[in-house]
Amino acid sequence: MPEDFTPAQLARQVEKIRQALFDDFEDMGEGKYSGELNIEVKKIIEGTLIFDKVLSEDEFTVMFSDCTDKLLEWIQEQTKGVDTRIAAFFIQDFIAQTLSNAYDVKEVEHKDNGSDPMFG
Repeated sequence: MPEDFTPAQLARQVEKIRQALFDDFEDMGEGKYSGELNIEVKKIIEGTLIFDKVLSEDEFTVMFSDCTDKLLEWIQEQTKGVDTRIAAFFIQDFIAQTLSNAYDVKEVEHKDNGSDPMFG
């Protein structure tokens, strides 16, 4: 996290981001919060995150980056005075938590018949 912010400044910036992302945002203490996602945020997530198919590592990376970029741009349009580094850190953590609740990460067998020299 950026070291050039006081804890109070950092807390204010995170609060601005949370209030933009959520309608009826509620701080539950201990770093937990609750609220209904803003409809525009839902549309970005539904338009970029893929939940109904197996993704390769590259596809997952592209999906994660695309969602991060779109949400970061949206946050910057909706808020004033939020540092891009703080917003990016928050958004990446937010997406990671969203994905960890929706994805089961495991190795899958490839359908191609060729062997992968990396694995023997």
